[in-house]
Amino acid sequence: MLYFSSATRTQYDAILLYVEAFEQRVLYDVPIHMCRHPLLCEYIHSMLTGCRPWLLRGELENICVILLSKEGRTVETLVIEPGWSATFVEEAASDEDYQLPLVQLEEAFRAGMVALVATSAPNTGERTDSAKPNTFRIFAQTVEDATNRGTAVNDDSVSNSWVLADPIWCEDQKKQKEIFPVKSIHSEASPIRLNVYMKSEEPASAMIDKT
Repeated sequence: MLYFSSATRTQYDAILLYVEAFEQRVLYDVPIHMCRHPLLCEYIHSMLTGCRPWLLRGELENICVILLSKEGRTVETLVIEPGWSATFVEEAASDEDYQLPLVQLEEAFRAGMVALVATSAPNTGERTDSAKPNTFRIFAQTVEDATNRGTAVNDDSVSNSWVLADPIWCEDQKKQKEIFPVKSIHSEASPIRLNVYMKSEEPASAMIDKT
């Protein structure tokens, strides 16, 4: 979960959110910025700790860091889609004492972190005040699997299957988005699959051209 935590904080720093609360550190031999604010660290840590069981069971579809303007409008979204390779799942299932290949995991996370840090941040100085990021939210989406009663929507466990969607997330899903790939890791040598990309609302001119 350290990678997801650092990726989340890197996104905040890249757009000049809470700059004074960050200090420079090194993770996976990559220079990054880590947050020093206790409440912000607690929020990120508690959110990602809650996602850990889903990640280990392959039930976590993605983690989204949504940057919001002062008016609460979505400005930009960082999406991290994690998963385990088919080879890793088979080997782990066949051996109770299977150990995680830590070296390969670290290499995958390093590649993902380098790409994220190298991704050019938007020039917030050219934006109007209503289009500048002011705060953020973290959302986690899980996989619905009919073969897994813990994730499937069914009549026997409606209370566990249905969760009220956040209004910000619902409104955000209605908008046309541009997607900017950051990093994709799908090597059989790596135990983890990773897709990292950015989403931003399409300019009004682009939406007019499509109609």
